[in-house]
Amino acid sequence: MASLENVLWKSEENIRALFNGIPMPTYVWQFIDDKLILIEFNRAADEYTHGSIKNSLGVKASEFYHDRQDILDDLNICLKTKEKLSREMEYTFRSGEKKFLTTKYAYISPDIVLVHTEDISERIRIEQELKKSNHDQKERIKELLCLYGISELTLKLAITDDELIQGTLELIPPSMEYPELALVEIRYGEKIFRTNNFKETPWCLAASLTMNETVMIINIYYLENYPFLAEERHLINEIIHRLEIILVKKKVENDLEKLNLEIMTNIAEGIYLIRLEDGIIVYTNPRFEEMFGYNPGEMIGKNVVIVNAPTNKSPEETKEIIETILIETGEWHGEVKNIKKDGNPFWCYANVSLFDHPEHGTVMVSVITDINERKRAEEKHNRKTRIMKAIKYI
Repeated sequence: MASLENVLWKSEENIRALFNGIPMPTYVWQFIDDKLILIEFNRAADEYTHGSIKNSLGVKASEFYHDRQDILDDLNICLKTKEKLSREMEYTFRSGEKKFLTTKYAYISPDIVLVHTEDISERIRIEQELKKSNHDQKERIKELLCLYGISELTLKLAITDDELIQGTLELIPPSMEYPELALVEIRYGEKIFRTNNFKETPWCLAASLTMNETVMIINIYYLENYPFLAEERHLINEIIHRLEIILVKKKVENDLEKLNLEIMTNIAEGIYLIRLEDGIIVYTNPRFEEMFGYNPGEMIGKNVVIVNAPTNKSPEETKEIIETILIETGEWHGEVKNIKKDGNPFWCYANVSLFDHPEHGTVMVSVITDINERKRAEEKHNRKTRIMKAIKYI
């Protein structure tokens, strides 16, 4: 009998050693008188709770978890179904410290529920940081796509200010954290640009500045009360400053274009542009049209050979010679015999160079000076010189 008792005692001691050796905090709840009572815990649980779990021995689960109905439900489900359960949860200890735990419930016949807990706070922290990092990266990508889209708009030839602002307006909502709730308004001077179904709400992010004495305001509204990110505040400021740079640059370019057009219109020389690819005339200034006897715009779309007079070379050969030298050296200048619309030939001095035009590609820019009177004077002088030489030998 004593031997049996020793065996049982030894067996119980081994079981307790194994129980205390479990590295995870483990708690034993027993169903007594229709109540779950905490009857045991292992060494890991004692260390994890800094010894406070000792004060809860004999406490009912309904008291221990009075504010956690979900845990009480899990204990009772495990007891009734006799099946294992596993949950991830946030748990607040009596000290006020919060941890994330994986809690596993196991039934032991006839009336025991064994509870293991594993602290997964560090894993959850890393997962949350990764999730936030991924979210932040996606938000930054949306913002970059917005700015890239604005840059793409500026590459469109002859885009108007209104088209630029409208295009920018449409790029803003997708760049927000909640694009489906975003409504945007851009005010530029007296003009107002708005997204579909626009309306003002109490939740607004705004930016404004004055350019060329014209005020621009960008208002972004949310349909619901969500905070705007600091990065979104930075983005709206970046957008409005980019628009400022683009619009000011466009104004300067337009002013220069008008000035150049005024110069080209009133300059004494004839100027025309020929598309290098096919030799088609794409621009003529008024002086050039007057010089060759054509009506305004009449020469546009015609081949350049129409201005070359036949000499010992055909008009096509003259064109090919000039183009060949031009492609090799980048420029050509010299005297050339031209022909007017009415068929009268006349002499010109031409300065020709290549230029990359934003609309027509590579073009030949030809500046023409009428030297017909000079050529006549030279011919007259040469004729007189020849006569005088002939008289000398009579």
